[in-house]
Amino acid sequence: MPADLQNISTSIQPLRAQNFLPRGDGSKSDLVSITSREQLSKINVRAYDKDVLTRLGKILGCSMPRNNKVVSPRSKDWGDCELLWLGPNELLLRSQASEPDSYPRVASLEQGLQDKNKSLHFAVVDVSDYYTVVRVSGERARAILQKNCPLDFHSSVFQVGDCAQSIYGKSSVLFSCALEHSFDLQVRISLSGYLWSLLELSSRSERD
Repeated sequence: MPADLQNISTSIQPLRAQNFLPRGDGSKSDLVSITSREQLSKINVRAYDKDVLTRLGKILGCSMPRNNKVVSPRSKDWGDCELLWLGPNELLLRSQASEPDSYPRVASLEQGLQDKNKSLHFAVVDVSDYYTVVRVSGERARAILQKNCPLDFHSSVFQVGDCAQSIYGKSSVLFSCALEHSFDLQVRISLSGYLWSLLELSSRSERD
């Protein structure tokens, strides 16, 4: 392991927004911002019946995302949210939490997915306290993510509305492209300090 990675902290600490100016012409267009997306509700949905997906689409007012895609449902009840494809029968619903406790939303979603006439197989799990989301933005964001991840972040490959699970350094991360030069990295809270420090290190090495 490189010496500069051995001292990266893995402790859980508040994540403070950081701005870096990587190597470039020194203009503001090179600025990279690392921020924490706090108060996000995260609900994992596993659907083993097609009827469950149909019901979920009606509740959220959207179609189901295709492989490695993200859709933005339009629902008054759920507000600003996004639905991410994680696997053939697994989805992640992220939304701005209006209340500290997301249990009422989970219970409401479970009730909406049930069918009184037949038994449907699905699971709805609140994982809000298990993961945190870090946003990396700026024209050099793709280059910084590429330094420690095997995914191809070229704009022709990883486009707006795409998502994929991989690693960054030694941490498992769910990547999603929110805007042309803006990425959300979802990671276990216990590894958030490590990820944050590694992103800072990558940003500085781009600058030097």
